[in-house]
Amino acid sequence: GTARQIQKKYSMTAGAGKTTQLISDIVNLVNQGYQLQNMMIMSFSRTTVREVEERLRAKLNHFSHLDWQQETRYIRTQHSISWGYIRNDFTLITWREKKQFQEEYGWKLNSWNDTSDDDPYTAFMKNDGDSVDESVWKAINLGRLTCQDPKNLLEYPREAPIMERLLRDYTEWRNKNNYIDFIGMIEEAVTREATPTNITHIFVDEAQDMCPLLYEYHKILYH
Repeated sequence: GTARQIQKKYSMTAGAGKTTQLISDIVNLVNQGYQLQNMMIMSFSRTTVREVEERLRAKLNHFSHLDWQQETRYIRTQHSISWGYIRNDFTLITWREKKQFQEEYGWKLNSWNDTSDDDPYTAFMKNDGDSVDESVWKAINLGRLTCQDPKNLLEYPREAPIMERLLRDYTEWRNKNNYIDFIGMIEEAVTREATPTNITHIFVDEAQDMCPLLYEYHKILYH
């Protein structure tokens, strides 16, 4: 089909009214006859998604015939859009699965804080852990994103070999159990080119924060 064109960008500082302007534009489109259910409105946070939906309901309450469950089906977080297409094929990694990984592979980090002055290289330890160590998962997420943008490795030259071992264990565990994480949701959606049909407009909140993988998914959405 014909690629959708980006018709409008909002470039404002925090608190300057981007969401208010976005709501106004959506309401104007609905008043012109476009269907809300054919608009994809995405954000990174559930809080923003709830805010947008609540404000749209208030602004469009004169449309008493609207089935809001149907109309707001594409007002979602970036990841929940892709999750809807693959949820029957994978198990989402939750606290329980995180604990399983640490118990099986023995990864535990004393700390991992890339904004700290501490030397992160000395923070890596491999030993038995009896609880979910969020430092492990922060390191995994960072490593997964780094692999998408290799130049990021330059920021962690000494940690890279240890990061590679951690990611190797994690990838092996994830694949053998058919588990998926939030980054994996987008990866799978890109592979499958899983996108909704009949979308007339796409709104993306905080688009400047998209990683390269999300950018690839959005290129698919716009075609």
